[in-house]
Amino acid sequence: MSTPDWLTGPIYKDHRNETLTKRTGYYHRMIPNTDVVRNLIHTANRAECIPPLSDREVDTILNSILKRDGASHFRGVWPAK
Repeated sequence: MSTPDWLTGPIYKDHRNETLTKRTGYYHRMIPNTDVVRNLIHTANRAECIPPLSDREVDTILNSILKRDGASHFRGVWPAK
């Protein structure tokens, strides 16, 4: 299984919201800790978005996705080839 394009940077202006939303959903399904997910998305925004979104915009994305059901114990392991 190859890594999806939206899971690696850089993230250009017209794709920032969509890409960070996809990443947030992905991490939320894979990682059972919302603080870790928040940190990953804020870090991706600062390091990979050209230019970065405001923290407020990133928090809006996070709050929208993190209110849904997310990861549970041992959920989200990459499938074996």
